[in-house]
Amino acid sequence: MTKRSRTSSRSWRPVGLTLIEVVAAVAILGTLLVGIVMARARFTRQSADTLRTERAVRATDELIAQWWAGDDGVPIGQSGEMSAGDGQASFEWQTREVPNTEIEKLGARVVRVEVRPQEIQQEDLEEQPLVSVDLVLPLPEPAGFREDAGSGGVR
Repeated sequence: MTKRSRTSSRSWRPVGLTLIEVVAAVAILGTLLVGIVMARARFTRQSADTLRTERAVRATDELIAQWWAGDDGVPIGQSGEMSAGDGQASFEWQTREVPNTEIEKLGARVVRVEVRPQEIQQEDLEEQPLVSVDLVLPLPEPAGFREDAGSGGVR
């Protein structure tokens, strides 16, 4: 009896990855890494913008509180500089009267306080301010009008 050699019917397949599989894996990994880096950069920028806006809101709140507490009131049609108190951020504020017929019927006016970063360029002033607050103030007293208890407020 002769021994017959049996051949395997299995096909030969190399162990490992083909070049196409490696290129596809590198492309997928690269896409993932680029997405992560871009998301991180966006998060960092948004976080910095949020922190700057928060500082501007706090500084604006303090400025308006000073105006309410002071004898001079709100300076209308003026501008100035203010600091956030942390020594890092400084802002410019500007006030202007905003027409509002409904408020004027009630004997008041609207004054808008706008706050922008100090480093903003002159041509960028049309951009949205960091903080914008509308204050409703009484109309100014007419000339010759003086509130006096004895005369009923009219002179």
